[in-house]
Amino acid sequence: MSRWLARAFNCLTGINVGPFRPYLPVGIQAVVLHLSNDLMLVGKVSAWAKSNGVTYRNAANQKKFHNALNEDDCQVVLVDLQFKNLDMVDVVQSVKAVGAEIPIYGYAQHVMTQLIQDAEEAGFNEVLTRGQFDRGFARLMS
Repeated sequence: MSRWLARAFNCLTGINVGPFRPYLPVGIQAVVLHLSNDLMLVGKVSAWAKSNGVTYRNAANQKKFHNALNEDDCQVVLVDLQFKNLDMVDVVQSVKAVGAEIPIYGYAQHVMTQLIQDAEEAGFNEVLTRGQFDRGFARLMS
């Protein structure tokens, strides 16, 4: 069902069929895991997830990230590359050990070119500037 069709169905019937997520089987709840301690961005992503029926988990450190990764059936992983003491290779290896198909998206300030390049080399599916992420994170989760 397309997004347009889902919205039309919602309006006509009053039944919320939720957003269209082509990568999820019917009846499966989307889970997004976000490794970040940026409270402004965490709040924004969390609010979007809640309003779109997506389960959102934020990890404030790598230990919590690993626990959540092993406990939840994550479909998307978001990583703040400027996270203190971030081990990018460990993040990629941990996610791929749980599910090779899980996309990993990283973001950092546009001036952090070496950090962005390191993330691409570590195996992140896509690396964005923080501004690109802030404007387009909904695309990554739908």
